[in-house]
Amino acid sequence: MIRKDKQAIFRHIISSARVKKKAITTVKYTTVKTAGIIGSGFSSLAAACTLAKEGFQVSVFEKNDGLGGRARKFEEQGFMFDMGPSWYWMPEVFENFFNQFGKKASDYYDLVRLDPSYNVVFGKDDIVSMPANYQEL
Repeated sequence: MIRKDKQAIFRHIISSARVKKKAITTVKYTTVKTAGIIGSGFSSLAAACTLAKEGFQVSVFEKNDGLGGRARKFEEQGFMFDMGPSWYWMPEVFENFFNQFGKKASDYYDLVRLDPSYNVVFGKDDIVSMPANYQEL
C-alpha cells in the first residue's frame, strides 16, 4: 500500500513538472568511502595516508594533544623533550612508505648514526654503553 502511494506521488511530480515545463534532473548518489584511524603513531599515520591515497575520507583520532604516538615531542617552558622510540629499526620500511608517494625519507629528515647508540643505566655508576658497531660489543 505504501509503495503504491509513493509511486502515485512520483507520477504526480513528474506530470506536474511536464505541465509546468520544468526540467527534471536526475540525482546520482555516490558513496564516499570513509575510515577512522585510532591513534597517530607511525603505523596509524601510514594507514591513514595509504587509505587517503586510495580515495578514502580519513579521520584520525588521537588522545594526546599532538600527533606522532611515541614519536611525538613535548614542549614546556622553552624546553623540548623527545618522546620518541629509542631506535630506528628497519629504515627500508620507512623508505618504501615514502616511495609509495613519490618521495624519499631524506626529503623529510636526515639520519645520523649515534655512537654509542644508547646507554643502559642499571644504577649510579652502573652504565653499559651500546656501540654502533656490532663488532665492538
